[in-house]
Amino acid sequence: MSRARGIVGALVAVAVVGPATVAVAGPSAAAEPDLAVTIRDDVDPVAVGDSLAYRVSVANHGARPARDVAVALSFGGLPSESLEAAPSCRIVTDGAVCGIERLQAEERVDLDFRRRPLAAGVLVATALVVAADDPEPANNVAVESTTVRAVTEAPSPSPTITAVASPVPTVTAASA
Repeated sequence: MSRARGIVGALVAVAVVGPATVAVAGPSAAAEPDLAVTIRDDVDPVAVGDSLAYRVSVANHGARPARDVAVALSFGGLPSESLEAAPSCRIVTDGAVCGIERLQAEERVDLDFRRRPLAAGVLVATALVVAADDPEPANNVAVESTTVRAVTEAPSPSPTITAVASPVPTVTAASA
């Protein structure tokens, strides 16, 4: 796990900046692990201050297990706060980092997170997965953009004045 921890420090910076092109030389990808990551939000759009859930799915599509898997999740574009992270993860400034000791061939792990946007605009979540023995990094980054709308207060009811017709008194003259 120490190798994953060393990788995680670099992941947060890369995830914030965005996807990078990486060239990897080595054995045939068919005989190696092949990590992939996806991310999705539970609702879009969402209102400022509402809780928003994200699911990051990490899969190994390769023929061998992946070891020392590190996952970084970063949020950008808007101020927001972390509410909850998957048990194998640690919340950090603007995101989370997770370690998965071993991911078997054809295995998938789902990591759930909750976030609260603090301003209107677009909240961008970037997930990045790496392992020391993954020769195919092209599918290791996923991005999800969520529209955050401002909360609009309902207008206060205006006072209303209702005119009520009342009978006009009739005055009659008395005869002498």
